[in-house]
Amino acid sequence: MAKVGFPVKEKHYAQEVYYCPHVSAKDYADGWYDKLEALQGNKNTFYAGEIISFGDMEDACAASKDIIGRFF
Repeated sequence: MAKVGFPVKEKHYAQEVYYCPHVSAKDYADGWYDKLEALQGNKNTFYAGEIISFGDMEDACAASKDIIGRFF
């Protein structure tokens, strides 16, 4: 900020965000995606988003469309 003329005098709030969630290799080997798939529709709850299809918006939309096609 200082380089563009706005030096930061103090931080009021800072939060670290884990972007683009990933499944660990161990969880993947333990069937994480199969377990998640088995939960689809339970209690009318459906899981979609980056964790299903990585962090690409196009893939997240395609995964969501797939869920709609299979369950609705």
